[in-house]
Amino acid sequence: MRDLNPLPPLAVVAVGAMVVARVQTGASSGLGISAIGLVVLSLLLTARMMVAARDRWRLVKAEFETEKRMHLDRILAIRRLSGGVAHVFNNLMTIVIGGAEEGLEALPSGSPARESLASVRDAGRRAAELTARLRTYSGEMQAEARQESVCVKELLNTLREDILTTVGARISVKYELEPRICQVRGQAHLIEECVMHLVRNSRAAMPDGGALSIRLQQKEVARDELTSAILPAPPGAYAVLDVQDSGCGMKQEEAVHIFDPFFSSRSLAVSSGLGLAVVHGAIASLRGGVSVDTAPGKGMSIRLFFPIDEAARAHDHAIR
Repeated sequence: MRDLNPLPPLAVVAVGAMVVARVQTGASSGLGISAIGLVVLSLLLTARMMVAARDRWRLVKAEFETEKRMHLDRILAIRRLSGGVAHVFNNLMTIVIGGAEEGLEALPSGSPARESLASVRDAGRRAAELTARLRTYSGEMQAEARQESVCVKELLNTLREDILTTVGARISVKYELEPRICQVRGQAHLIEECVMHLVRNSRAAMPDGGALSIRLQQKEVARDELTSAILPAPPGAYAVLDVQDSGCGMKQEEAVHIFDPFFSSRSLAVSSGLGLAVVHGAIASLRGGVSVDTAPGKGMSIRLFFPIDEAARAHDHAIR
């Protein structure tokens, strides 16, 4: 309303006042024309308000889309930077770990330096694990690794005990897996890591207990269905993994940041790191998609879209 021109409403009020004044004084001359003018002005004002509301909605939508594109560009730049840093760091850690192991083999069993070298080796291995996470986030490891056909349904079934152990007794877990799901392209251990990161994120959102739902379905995604997702994906056939919790949730406009490295809406002591950032990088390297549905007090639903392995799909159809 604040963007409207004040003159049309004032004109409506003025004409309305004239009509009321004529009715009260009993003057009938020009009353019909004034009434028609009042109706026309009211219609014009209503149309103006509708046009202004539409333009306002388009502007807000355009600003949101621009902000989302800028955020995706920033994420891509960070992924490229982290991939380059991780590559160099990994080479350095290979030298450190290799040198420490050679030193341990050369030293006698009773040497006091063995403990220090073992600490150097263990620290190097932990640093190498962090480097692997950075490379996963950047998509470098997926690009180097050989893609394989993975049955996500079987993988989820094998993870049941790990998921129950991770969430604890105060969180109930419900599985809803479609009977027949085509295989996807990727690496099984990376898909498993994505699943467990989502489960840990849901557990952190429900410190006092709650409900966790894990759904898997096969879906044909239309052309524009994922254009507004956090990680857009092209149209096609996908295995869709939906991990939904009954936790605290957050504002939808804040949800785009949960895949940023080291972002947390909770205390850093509760949740921080590369968990969901690794998920974003892994799904992006698979040419998949990610969408989030959440609201304060309404929990969160994170959907991962894994592209179907068309070769395996065609083979299954041929067998049937």
